[in-house]
Amino acid sequence: MEPTRAPLSDGTHASTVNCISDQVAREMAAGVCKLFGTDVGLSITGYAEGETYAWLGFNVQGKTWEVRVEGTDSPWLSKQERRTSTQDEYAQVAVEHLLQSLQSHPV
Repeated sequence: MEPTRAPLSDGTHASTVNCISDQVAREMAAGVCKLFGTDVGLSITGYAEGETYAWLGFNVQGKTWEVRVEGTDSPWLSKQERRTSTQDEYAQVAVEHLLQSLQSHPV
C-alpha cells in the first residue's frame, strides 16, 4: 500500500520546515480525516536516519494534538535496516498512543 499524502492547509510553513514539524503533523492528521471522511486520523513526519525524531499527529473527532518521539540508534544495522527499524518504531509508538487515547476517551 502506498502512503497517501494528506492535504496541508499551509504549504508555505511545510516547505520552510522540510515538512517536519508539530504543525505539519497536526494538519496531516486532520487532512486524513477530511480526505477519507473518518473520525480518526494519524500522521507521522520525521527523520529516520541521522538526527532521528518524528512528530506524530492525531485527530479524533476534530481534536488535534501531536507527540514528538526520538528514534533509537542501532549502529550494528545497515543504513537501510536502521531506517526501516526507525520507521517501524515510529509507527508502533503512534498506534500505541492512539489506542491509549481512544481507551481513555472513547469515540
